[in-house]
Amino acid sequence: MRPFRAYGATLRSPLEVSGFVPADEHDTSVPIDLCLPAPAAPASGDVVRRRGDSDNADRLEVRRPSSDSLHLAFADGTSFLVDTDARRIDGSWHPPLTFDDALIYLVGPVLGSALRLLRRSILHASAVETDSGAMLLMGDAGAGKSTLTAAMVDRGAALVTEDVAALDVPTQAAPRVFRGGTRVKLWAESVAGLRGRPDALPLLVPQSTDWHKRFLDCSGRMTSADAVPIHCIVELDRTADVATPQVTELRAHDKLLCLLANGYASSLVRPDDRADELARVSSVASRVPVFRLRYPDRFDALDDATACVRELALRRPGAAP
Repeated sequence: MRPFRAYGATLRSPLEVSGFVPADEHDTSVPIDLCLPAPAAPASGDVVRRRGDSDNADRLEVRRPSSDSLHLAFADGTSFLVDTDARRIDGSWHPPLTFDDALIYLVGPVLGSALRLLRRSILHASAVETDSGAMLLMGDAGAGKSTLTAAMVDRGAALVTEDVAALDVPTQAAPRVFRGGTRVKLWAESVAGLRGRPDALPLLVPQSTDWHKRFLDCSGRMTSADAVPIHCIVELDRTADVATPQVTELRAHDKLLCLLANGYASSLVRPDDRADELARVSSVASRVPVFRLRYPDRFDALDDATACVRELALRRPGAAP
């Protein structure tokens, strides 16, 4: 089994998992075995999330067979069983889908589900590391998280994670964000905006005829730390309502609501974990500045938006926006 380190966990796989950093040979954390391909057990248990709850093409149904497991069934027939009690993830798919297709699910909702079962707080966010620490960029789909992350990496920041930000919230020390995968996923229009043409970066699933997302390989521009202290968090709002970027620092109550609204796979938090989850998120809100960046929905405004993000990364805690 090949060990990889991501999101504060050690993942072991019989297959090469592209986009992850190999684990240190002295890593002593409890591993999770990725048994791929291995048929997931038939769906059972209470429905946590119904397939009709989302308009996304990759919409899925989630069931809870036990308190320590989740069954994820995607619309294309791909399914996974996440069992943190057995420390394993089983997954299977059907032709013409391939392992590359399954990896798209694994790196997002599947590992996100596993992290929730492991009682990790997760934000729907990307993160880069600057000299001041980690900066999280969060927001709804289409807010520009990945595009701004790639732009920050191009300008010298190190990638920490993309799309899934697993947090470490100790009682005394500063909140940290764990290192994730090494790839920033981008649609063709973002690639064109960043690189000049839509096909300038490789496809995530080269053999797919109907899914054309690409990726920026940041394996050489990745943080060397397993987790990085969080300097600040920025909620992105890409809109046609502003002509230039506008930054607002959120107050205490608004910070908490903002973080809760940007939780990843929040519906999968177990009822008996909700109080602890709220305490962890409240701790982050009380100790980390949170900003809202509204910026024009145009690629020719990307440089100005990136400049605002870089200024926030340099700002001392407590300094006025």
